[in-house]
Amino acid sequence: MLRRAVLFFFVVSLAVPAFILPAHAGEENAIHMLVIDTDPKGTNVRDDPKGEVIAVIPYNGKTDEEIEMRAVTVLNNVEDWFMVRLADETEGWMHRSVLGSCSSATEDGAPHMFSEPNFYAAATEIKDGIALSFEYGPVMAGQSVWAKMSYTDASGKKVTGWVPRECLFSNPHNDCRTW
Repeated sequence: MLRRAVLFFFVVSLAVPAFILPAHAGEENAIHMLVIDTDPKGTNVRDDPKGEVIAVIPYNGKTDEEIEMRAVTVLNNVEDWFMVRLADETEGWMHRSVLGSCSSATEDGAPHMFSEPNFYAAATEIKDGIALSFEYGPVMAGQSVWAKMSYTDASGKKVTGWVPRECLFSNPHNDCRTW
């Protein structure tokens, strides 16, 4: 009996840290985005939504390090504010209006924008490499992570829909700069 209790305690003590110490909360739902703000003073990263500024990402950074700071990982959101992790591992909050991405084709073909965050919803093919503004997300639906994105079409109309994470291209060195 004592032997069984000791074995149980040992097994539980090995399993508990796996649940208590996740590497990064929300990482499985993370979406990679770019800072698209063109303010010459840079883009603020805050300690809380509307809180104190803890970092500034330069707009016209010339070095690789400055350019790569434009790539952020979106972990969560509260209304229009998004918790992000910067390239240097700093975590803070940014407003959705300063975040975007580019559409990207996958091995399945051209990127699509869906009316709902699932692959069975009505879909419209979108141009590969089009600049997308971040509206809402990240949302886990089925086996994919989704973001609600928007862009302005050739006629000047704002188009909004859901794009799966695998159709978002967030390389800060790309030429998708038509925000």
